Amino acid sequence: MEHNIHGGHVRVTNLSKVSPLSTPQNLSFFDQFLVLAPPIRTLQLFSTVGLPFPTIVATLREGLSKALQHFPPLSGKLARCAHGFEIRFDCPDEGVVFIEAECDAEFERVVGEGEAYVRAEELVPRINVRDVPMEALAVQVTRVGEDGVAVGVAMHHVMGDGRAYWSFVKAWAVSSFEAVCAHAWVCATRARRVPARASTVFNFTVDCRSLLDPALPETYFGNALKPCFVEAEACELLRDDGFARACVALHGRVREAMEGDPISDWRSWPDWAEKLGDALLVGMHVVSSPKFRSYDMDFGWGRPRWIEFVPLVPDVAGTMVVADARDDEGGFQVTMVLAQAHMDEFSVLFMGGA
Repeated sequence: MEHNIHGGHVRVTNLSKVSPLSTPQNLSFFDQFLVLAPPIRTLQLFSTVGLPFPTIVATLREGLSKALQHFPPLSGKLARCAHGFEIRFDCPDEGVVFIEAECDAEFERVVGEGEAYVRAEELVPRINVRDVPMEALAVQVTRVGEDGVAVGVAMHHVMGDGRAYWSFVKAWAVSSFEAVCAHAWVCATRARRVPARASTVFNFTVDCRSLLDPALPETYFGNALKPCFVEAEACELLRDDGFARACVALHGRVREAMEGDPISDWRSWPDWAEKLGDALLVGMHVVSSPKFRSYDMDFGWGRPRWIEFVPLVPDVAGTMVVADARDDEGGFQVTMVLAQAHMDEFSVLFMGGA
């Protein structure tokens, strides 16, 4: 499907619906006053050099579907009822509007000061607060030129205030760390020629200091790590949307680990540890964290020129160390252990964005 919108240089290439849920929900006392308020609308612009647009769309779509499970009202519509308005999930054509579009403007020009504001009307979907039933949420993902993507989000103000809005957006967004891990997982699976039906496990740890009740102080010296595991068949990672699937799976597991009691499932940890031993032949195990800010230390003669992270088990293929980069704020330094027969192809895939 293709048509022009807003009379600008943006061409819609696809429009679909993303949903969960079913039971109507009443509006709160605070919500009722905002039925006719303007929606919350934001535009986020990202440089995406080397990332295929279909991969970006697949990642965002799958991530949105997962996030909606934690924010179910956003998949409904605002409809009239006997006592005013309610959020319903049985309206015709239900689900979140998800627009894919293309913009022929140069990304650097759009991202320039003032230009993004002018383009916002073309890049952010609209919600008409006078149409009943009303959309709760709408998303537009636009490829901007060759090197950028715009993510426009509109949420009816009845659904929540600014704090609620950004909590949803952050729950939807995949972190850079998750993206790097997902990319490495997919590349390693390809390089190792893992059989399609083989099970592959990705293992990482979560710091429990702030998650325990009562919480441990940040200065606690000792071990406080929870092992976390994500399992997938190799065929899921080898698909065209394998990167998106890996991102969403890792993001969901991180979210689960950060919620609730972090040690409620401690009895299953030994079972997973045993399973990991076999799965590392085709799986991944990541250690360290960019949050440690390793390069910030200074003994009095400046920061380190380089820090090498020696894998905990140097002979075990599938071990990956992810740390902060020295000179690239927000970047990562990755150390990878693989069999020599697989390392060259992994390097090509990993650096080539495959």
